Amino acid sequence: MQNNGEARYKTSAIENGSPADLVLRLYDHILERCEAKDFMGAKKAVVELQGSLDLEYLDVSGPLYRLYEYVADRLRKQDYEEAERIIQDLRSSWLTAMETVGAGA
Repeated sequence: MQNNGEARYKTSAIENGSPADLVLRLYDHILERCEAKDFMGAKKAVVELQGSLDLEYLDVSGPLYRLYEYVADRLRKQDYEEAERIIQDLRSSWLTAMETVGAGA
């Protein structure tokens, strides 16, 4: 259980985070929930990621949507290891992209 200070910190980080930071936090949350074998917690975060995709850019968002669907399927089948591996790879790529964009700014 979280203490009050920790809960306020997390709430503040979410409210003040950039969209890129929030995606990273969702990846982290899924990894934590996979580790805990918490299907519903992980699945809710995957649904949030799917909802955050800009479907006007289907060349990028389409494959990501399908990959998130595959992760959700792995979660349903309690294959947390495979779901975790995919999310870890996505998280690593996302972090690299954030750092690259940040370095170019």
